[in-house]
Amino acid sequence: MKLKPFDIFEEVRTPFASLEEAHDYMADLRRRFGVANVSYWKLGRGGTSGRAGWISTYDEEWMRRYRMSGYFTVDPVFKHAFSRMLPLDWDEVNSTTPKAREICTGAERFGIIPRGMSFPIVDPDGARALFSINVDMDEKDWKGVRGELAQLFHLIAHYFHLRIGETFHTGMTDNDGLELSMREKQVLLLAAEGKTAGETAKELKLSESAVRLYTSNALQKLGATNKTQAVAIAFRKGLLD
Repeated sequence: MKLKPFDIFEEVRTPFASLEEAHDYMADLRRRFGVANVSYWKLGRGGTSGRAGWISTYDEEWMRRYRMSGYFTVDPVFKHAFSRMLPLDWDEVNSTTPKAREICTGAERFGIIPRGMSFPIVDPDGARALFSINVDMDEKDWKGVRGELAQLFHLIAHYFHLRIGETFHTGMTDNDGLELSMREKQVLLLAAEGKTAGETAKELKLSESAVRLYTSNALQKLGATNKTQAVAIAFRKGLLD
C-alpha cells in the first residue's frame, strides 16, 4: 500500500484525455491499494445539482439506481463532508435516518459494504468535488488501515481532481447552458439507431464500459432516466444537430 509522493507528482503532470482514461486510472488505484471502489463527484458551485458528474468503479446497476432515486440529494455524506473540509470516515455519519438506511440497504444488495472515506475538494471559485473510497472489510480491519489510507488518498484525491481538469466541465456550470461531449453525442446518436452498447463499442472502437460511462454521463446531464428519454431530450434541445 506504499506510494512514494514523487509517483503522484509524476502522474499528475498529464491531464486525463477522457473519462474513460480517468475511469481506468480509478480501477488501477483500486487494484494497487486494495480498496473495493473509488468514486469522484464534480458538483459545481453551491453543492449538489441535477447536473452533477459522477465517475466510479461501482457496479453500474447500483450507480443507475442511486441516480434515479436521487440519493445524492439526501446522502448524509455530502452534507457532512463539506461541513468541515477534512477527510470524512463514513462511520461518523448518522446512518439511522430512513433515507440513509435505504441507501445502505440498497448498496448491500449489490455486495457493497457502506464503509469508507470521502475527501471534499473546494476550488477557489467555489466549485466543489468529492472523492471517495469504499472498502470491503470489518470495523476492526478498517480501524487498522484507515489512518494510512486517509493520508494517502487525501493527496490522491486532490491530484485526481487536477488531472481530470475540464473533462467534466460541460453541463456543470451554474448557467442554463448545456453541452454534450463528442463521445456523449455519438453514443446517443447510435442509441437512436437502436444500437446496443456492444454494437456502439465496436463502431466507435471503445470498450463497452466506456460506452456505458459516456451514456451514463449524458443521462445525468440531461436529467433522463433511460437512453430513449435522453435521446428525445437531446434532440429537443438541439444538442445532436
